[in-house]
Amino acid sequence: TAEIDFNSTTENKKSRYEEFTRKLEALIHNEHDECERNGKRLFALKETFGFFWVGFYIVKDNILSLGPFQGSVACYRIKKGNGVCGTAWERKETIVVTDVERFPGHIACSQLSKSEIVVPLLRQGDVAAVLDIDSDRLDSFDDTDKVVSNIFAGSYQPISTPDNDFNIHQLAHYHDIKDINKAVISYCLMHKIYLSYAIAWVYSITQKS
Repeated sequence: TAEIDFNSTTENKKSRYEEFTRKLEALIHNEHDECERNGKRLFALKETFGFFWVGFYIVKDNILSLGPFQGSVACYRIKKGNGVCGTAWERKETIVVTDVERFPGHIACSQLSKSEIVVPLLRQGDVAAVLDIDSDRLDSFDDTDKVVSNIFAGSYQPISTPDNDFNIHQLAHYHDIKDINKAVISYCLMHKIYLSYAIAWVYSITQKS
């Protein structure tokens, strides 16, 4: 398969999204693994538009848990109604924030984030996940982003999250960091979980131990 270049020199945002959609379809056309498809979607979106952070938060046990993402490590869990992601979940509607500092209750996962758009992904009327896109510039998103981001989010396929039978108590049996890393990577491969997601998950459960 020929390599697809997602860098775009087109200035018109609508045209860039149209170009992005065509290239994305070519990228994931023969990919049947849900994790790979979601990862490629996020990579392509970030690569095309140079967004600071893009990723999914997945609803699990009535909380938004960090899913696949592209960018720096972010917040791991978000309650309904909290921050932009939690508010989009609660309202079941896309939210565009031109300046995150002016959004009541904004959760500052990174000081570099300046504006944001969050798209809830509905499954049978309920929010299954949200697509979160952050920019390091003010006022980066408009109605064009809102419409196309909804189309992008609509192609999302749910991913599996770590089973409860793997927890910090199992890691306690290991005394060497290399053994811990091997255990985590092995679990990722077995359950087809993104390593970046697993690292965030393992970190989060260590904070509760």
